[in-house]
Amino acid sequence: MIFILGAGIVGLTIGNTLVKNGYKVTIFDLSEKSQSSKAAVGMLAPLLEAKPYEQELFELMIESKEKWLSFSKELKAKTNINPHYKENSSLIIAKDSNDHERLLFRKKFFKKIGFEVDLLDRNKTLKLEPLLSHRVYSSLYCVGQDQVNPDYLKKALKKKFIKDGGKIKNHKVEKLIKRKERVGINIDEKEYFASKIILATGSWSRKLLLKSFNVSFPMQPIKGVSLIIKSPKTSKLLKHNLWFKNIYIAPRDSGEISIGATEDEKGFNDSIYVDEINFLLKNLCDSLPFANDFEIIEFRSGLRPSTQDGFPIIGRLENISKNIFCAFGHYRHGILLSPITAEIILSLLKNSKLKDKYKFFSPERFNYKC
Repeated sequence: MIFILGAGIVGLTIGNTLVKNGYKVTIFDLSEKSQSSKAAVGMLAPLLEAKPYEQELFELMIESKEKWLSFSKELKAKTNINPHYKENSSLIIAKDSNDHERLLFRKKFFKKIGFEVDLLDRNKTLKLEPLLSHRVYSSLYCVGQDQVNPDYLKKALKKKFIKDGGKIKNHKVEKLIKRKERVGINIDEKEYFASKIILATGSWSRKLLLKSFNVSFPMQPIKGVSLIIKSPKTSKLLKHNLWFKNIYIAPRDSGEISIGATEDEKGFNDSIYVDEINFLLKNLCDSLPFANDFEIIEFRSGLRPSTQDGFPIIGRLENISKNIFCAFGHYRHGILLSPITAEIILSLLKNSKLKDKYKFFSPERFNYKC
């Protein structure tokens, strides 16, 4: 039996991959109400997330993105739940000449990493998205930068996992334990053992490892707040994901629009404050002139697991046990990276030769000791 700690998008995706390959798996839902998916809009846009100093991460995002179409189709076929994977591309919007200069820089950067994008003037931008403010200056049109709905995705993953024989238990795991070569978990002062344990507990991973083995990884939670709005009259008229200087917008097929994202270091405080609401609403109204007509459905907050070097932690926790694996620290990219993360964990479980490019994300890059 394999234990997966964490029932977020990453944990559920790993669980589905393992049961599909014949493993017996139990996922422990730690019931952390502020999972990172709560802040997620669901963008699948590796190009727009690319940074000059994160080439390894960018290549991992590209590889994972290529798996998303077949991944979503399989989920829909097996569960009759549509995760709403939407191939609708993205526009990065410039509102003035200063924003336009930033677009020119990004266009050059995209070309440097092998991607050509179209620079559109105001008229061409408004032709694609007529509901934008006429103060729009220009835009970058980026093909293949898509989206998925995190809520429906999670429902589909959960249903498929249980349907295929996986088990989900709602327990607060107090700590991990190791008895020579055996590994397990402690729940209500009782010990339960497994052949392998996969830690997919997001922002709570550092606390759990510290309590379990006095091991600390350099990571912290970054709070994000997102907003969901709806208007049956105009929302479906938006065709593209829209990226502005301060917010990004994902129009759903349902007629809802999801808006993110704030970033704030407030520890594990997931409360939503007036200034965060004001930030999202102000930037939304500045970006979409018809936004005042929308109904507010929900404000949401989640804690994104951020590492010191900006890269996820995926791999075997060798210095503690060869039977404990890490799958956390994905920061803003957990949904996008979930398919490739699951494949890396599967390769490790099979003791397959791991590609060098995946070893880059191993926990062994940190100087930790048990």
